[in-house]
Amino acid sequence: MSNALGIAERTIADAHGFLRQNGLFEAGCQTFTLTPAGRRLAELRALDSAHARLYLRELWASAWFTTAAVGLLRPCPHDATALAEHLIRGVSRRIERGLHLVHWLEYALVVRKGDDGRMTLVRETLTPPPSLSFMVTSEAVTALPRERFLEVMDAYRTITRALSPSPQPAETSPRDQQHA
Repeated sequence: MSNALGIAERTIADAHGFLRQNGLFEAGCQTFTLTPAGRRLAELRALDSAHARLYLRELWASAWFTTAAVGLLRPCPHDATALAEHLIRGVSRRIERGLHLVHWLEYALVVRKGDDGRMTLVRETLTPPPSLSFMVTSEAVTALPRERFLEVMDAYRTITRALSPSPQPAETSPRDQQHA
């Protein structure tokens, strides 16, 4: 199982209950197997980690821990421990479980650690970006504010990679080029 997902055996052992409850594993005859969602995640991880993370984010968009994190962080950032305590309230007394949830939420691109070290929502979680048609004119795209333009270019790159038949070599994004 750890080989299929590309995750350390110890991580799988520690998190098998969580992964089972959240649709990635299913109990078999004295063993666990990947669900179709777990298999898809494993396939995506082998091809493109970013796509796998986006898939997991979508899969867990309405999970209780995602909605709890959004509820806490929407008004303002909190440190990871405060978020962990909020997530396990009424579920567990072990802060480690909450910290594992925070880690998974980070991996699934729901939360991220801000420059100040506090957890914030990934912006798309707060307000989904307006959908852009592939038929948008180049003038409309180039007229976007700089940050939004870079986000759109990153989104197009992600979509193009996801639709390509084989993994593409890593490229630098417009966002990476601005820092070079």
